[in-house]
Amino acid sequence: MQHSSQSTPDASQPASSTIAALILAGGQSQRFGYNDKGLIPFLNKPMIAHVIERIAPQVSSISISCNRNSAEYQSIYADYYQKTDIQSGSKTKTSAPTCFKDKSESPLRGPLAGIASFLDYCDSDILFICSCDMPMIPRDVVQQLFSAMDQSGADASYPVDEKGHHYLALLIKRSAAVNALQPLLAVSEVENSPLVQKTKNHSIKNWLNQINTHPILVNSHSIGFADINSMTEMALIEQKTQR
Repeated sequence: MQHSSQSTPDASQPASSTIAALILAGGQSQRFGYNDKGLIPFLNKPMIAHVIERIAPQVSSISISCNRNSAEYQSIYADYYQKTDIQSGSKTKTSAPTCFKDKSESPLRGPLAGIASFLDYCDSDILFICSCDMPMIPRDVVQQLFSAMDQSGADASYPVDEKGHHYLALLIKRSAAVNALQPLLAVSEVENSPLVQKTKNHSIKNWLNQINTHPILVNSHSIGFADINSMTEMALIEQKTQR
């Protein structure tokens, strides 16, 4: 795998009509008292609503991986998902997304279970995958990542900063995503290891290690890629947005 930590986006822009987005909202949210994180209010509306509004103009469709409360997620999508018509500048409602659960028979765990289910029916050549707990995700994130992929010839791109890798703000070619899942599925079928070990093997990091990626360097002090994992973190980020 080839990695690079720098990117200088040019004027290259993706055609949003060719990119399908997946928001991952299927976690247990232990540090939120097992409350559904995407539904928790952030700046007076559900956390996932911010994500939907910010990425909608950048992609052709949005699907939500949610293992519970699918009706609530569908309703939030209907309220907050608007596509901008590039020629007229007018906003129009689009059709509702697919809210789906992980397949019960899947040997995969965690985010990869939702991604694998998405890959089964999504036929877009390029996918944007993010989590529901990044309410300030940049409004040009897809363009930034696409430019990195386009210039480098990589199959995927995601942000990195001094604190680590933001794997769940990922632009990836569908073919590479599918191919990289196959070894993990093969290992799962022959292993009888404990669930903890399987979960480790099924990490996003292990999946992306099999793909030619080109990370982009972002500012660690920016809240754009901050993922909210507790009420304390949410309060701090809310304060920063109101300064």
